[in-house]
Amino acid sequence: MKTNNFPTSIDKSAQAYIEKGKELYKQKDYEAAISNFDDAIRLDPNAAEAYYGRGCVNYELEIYSEAISDYDKSINLIDNVAKVFNNRAHAKGALKDYFGALTDIEKALHLDPENAGYHRNRGILKSVLNHDEAAIPDYDEAIRLDPDDTVTYAVRAHSKYLLKFYFEAITDCDVAIHLDSSYAPAYHRRGLAKLSLNFPKDAIKDFDETIRLDPKYARGYANRAIAKLQIGLTEEAGIDFQKAINLAEEAGDEELKNAILEIMHSKT
Repeated sequence: MKTNNFPTSIDKSAQAYIEKGKELYKQKDYEAAISNFDDAIRLDPNAAEAYYGRGCVNYELEIYSEAISDYDKSINLIDNVAKVFNNRAHAKGALKDYFGALTDIEKALHLDPENAGYHRNRGILKSVLNHDEAAIPDYDEAIRLDPDDTVTYAVRAHSKYLLKFYFEAITDCDVAIHLDSSYAPAYHRRGLAKLSLNFPKDAIKDFDETIRLDPKYARGYANRAIAKLQIGLTEEAGIDFQKAINLAEEAGDEELKNAILEIMHSKT
């Protein structure tokens, strides 16, 4: 939680609570962090940093509407801190308000146009809205600004995969894996590209690595099942499909579970 752009509270006691809240946030003691931010706001209702800090905690607790409310209050008090708009965009995205999130990212970029993460986030939102071709320039700019960011290569690979630029997607995944060999999504996306190029055995190797790194990666099991079906491993594919469904159920992700069931029924 970087808050160096905020003005210090005029109330020294309030600022002390803010600093304590930030430390507790880092320690993931969210209940105590909120209590300190609450105390800061009680002492100084105009402490924008306290609302921002409480918003960050609420976001971590997945109370997205409360996070947005706190970010709103922070922005109303001081509207030139880019990261508040960026964080509010994340919360809006979690509530599937993608256009609202995109508006906030645009504001963040207006305030901080050289921030690679904001360009990447705008690209992700465009991809979510099925405009992957428009997302690519954002990823390109993010990589220009930060050529060592693993996630940006991986999300650009995803957009290239959706655009059927499979070889380019593989190249981006290769770079992501070179930067961070423990990043499971890069292996998964490379596996998808290889599967689309009709190399199921090579795809399985990537899905194996995906699952080794993240045993709860439900889509990794589902896509490995598809690859196994292509080479006649019907029984093993069934086991993978069931594992994927179980993981989706454990995560409480009904949308993912239904998607896996649909894939399974279409392939078997």
